[in-house]
Amino acid sequence: MKRLANKVALITGGGAGIGAATALLFCREGAAVTLVDADAQALEKTTRSIQAELPNAKLNHFTANVADEAQAVAAVQQSEGASRGRPPILLKLSAPGFRAKRPKNEGGIQHGKTI
Repeated sequence: MKRLANKVALITGGGAGIGAATALLFCREGAAVTLVDADAQALEKTTRSIQAELPNAKLNHFTANVADEAQAVAAVQQSEGASRGRPPILLKLSAPGFRAKRPKNEGGIQHGKTI
């Protein structure tokens, strides 16, 4: 059995580099993957490349700049729609300007909003 069978992943920065390589690995291991990137052409190229290597891959893509909150929410909603559930694996490999906020009285990191 594949290690990520029946798992769902949302990978930002999926148009190239580490994001694209991670998507290929996750698809090989049986995950349903939604790739997100602001560069539509790079995203299309990565998607075609993965589908050529793994014709049965469960893969979709969504063009968005996740540094923009509304676009990040739309990407998560797209992933939820494709997988019929919330993605349990989220890899943020893009948007260096998108940072978590630290609560004043707690040591842990808390995101500004739950999406």
